Amino acid sequence: MTLDKYHFVYNANTGWLTEKVDLLHKILSPSTYSCNLCVLTHGAIHEKESLNSFRKNHPNQIFFYHKDQNLMDCMKQGPFPAIWKESKGQTQLLIGPKEISKFKDIKNLVDFLDKDMDT
Repeated sequence: MTLDKYHFVYNANTGWLTEKVDLLHKILSPSTYSCNLCVLTHGAIHEKESLNSFRKNHPNQIFFYHKDQNLMDCMKQGPFPAIWKESKGQTQLLIGPKEISKFKDIKNLVDFLDKDMDT
């Protein structure tokens, strides 16, 4: 059985200054922050424990990227944020920005991923 890979691509760039600006933005004005995936998966500084636990206890690989990192060609044009699924050599968009914004919290996202990984 081949395991699928999940690629989380955040609507944020890499870099020390960018991280600090994003952190302040998330704290001071979370309703205007442009990366709902970041808000779902991370607290102010670290990955949320429920996602960390899910990743450690699930056999599928989960990768995290900023949008300016070395992405697969199919991911480079977005949309951002997004979660892509790589299965049997094919990579396709699993969840786009509109769907991500509908998740109420990390538990909802983890439940969705758990169901997808079990199919």
